[in-house]
Amino acid sequence: MRTIILAFALTGALAARLYAPPVPLIQLRVADHAAIAWAHRYHIDVALARKIIRAASRNGLDERVAFRLVKRESSFRLNMIGAAGEIGLTQIKPGTARELRPDITIGRLFEPDVNLDLGFAYLAQLRKRYHGDMWKAATAYNQGMTMADTLAGTSSYAIELLGPLPVAGAAAPALNAAPVPRTPRCQPHEACKVRKTASAA
Repeated sequence: MRTIILAFALTGALAARLYAPPVPLIQLRVADHAAIAWAHRYHIDVALARKIIRAASRNGLDERVAFRLVKRESSFRLNMIGAAGEIGLTQIKPGTARELRPDITIGRLFEPDVNLDLGFAYLAQLRKRYHGDMWKAATAYNQGMTMADTLAGTSSYAIELLGPLPVAGAAAPALNAAPVPRTPRCQPHEACKVRKTASAA
């Protein structure tokens, strides 16, 4: 009797998994298109672009800010170590990482998912500290909170991450918009000459 009940339970569990509502295909296509577009813009692997998109979403950051931060901090180099001991894609310091996650190890900071999550979480924390002011949060991420508290105006780093300052009365730029894929440039120039010659023929 127990065997029969167990068999029914297993069959029910399998059926539930087989017939569970799938993730809408349109959502998968949109997410993949965004990752491909970002990867094309920054000349990085699509897999890394997906990791950045997901980490930005988990921490409530705009995708454009996330990609600009990683580009500015490490040029998308996983194993980069800064002059002051900053580590990885987001160039987060071990001490800052331990404040966010006390059990973190140096080795784990070289893992892309971990590094992105901690770096973006720190920027999100700074945004909260400055009551939603991303300009000050970005400055603090790069130059420290003391500088952000005392700086009159906006740092060049903040402008690099957030874009040009909006003109009075104008709408702020849409930071969540994924880039439109562009036609790849010919590299090297010799390849361009070959293509042009072929098309002319």
